[in-house]
Amino acid sequence: MMSNNYMKGHGETLPPISETLIKELDTIFAVKEFSPSNTKDEMMYHYGQRSVVRFLKHHLNIQQDNILNPKEE
Repeated sequence: MMSNNYMKGHGETLPPISETLIKELDTIFAVKEFSPSNTKDEMMYHYGQRSVVRFLKHHLNIQQDNILNPKEE
């Protein structure tokens, strides 16, 4: 799980994110197990892909929370 500090100040202007998109990306860029035969570059590339999926999941949750609990001005 990502910390809120990591996300702070990022993604406020993202368009609405769909659960369908997140599910598809989660399937395409599924978590992998690595072995000693994998290179550091292969692992870093994979973790970069997963980072984007986690980022979008986090912002989907924020968008859903904002719909359910709108801020009063």
